[in-house]
Amino acid sequence: MALGTVAPVQAWVGWMRVERAIRAGRPLPAPALAGPIGAGTLIAGVLLLIGLVLG
Repeated sequence: MALGTVAPVQAWVGWMRVERAIRAGRPLPAPALAGPIGAGTLIAGVLLLIGLVLG
């Protein structure tokens, strides 16, 4: 549930940062929470797979 809450917030904040960078002619910033969101999704998927196999 936490990942589902954080992902849209990160997308909105990231979009605003990219929009500002484009308007200012600066390089595009890297996504701030892409790593933690990806890792959390991977962990959740592995746990779900383990639950399906063992349950």
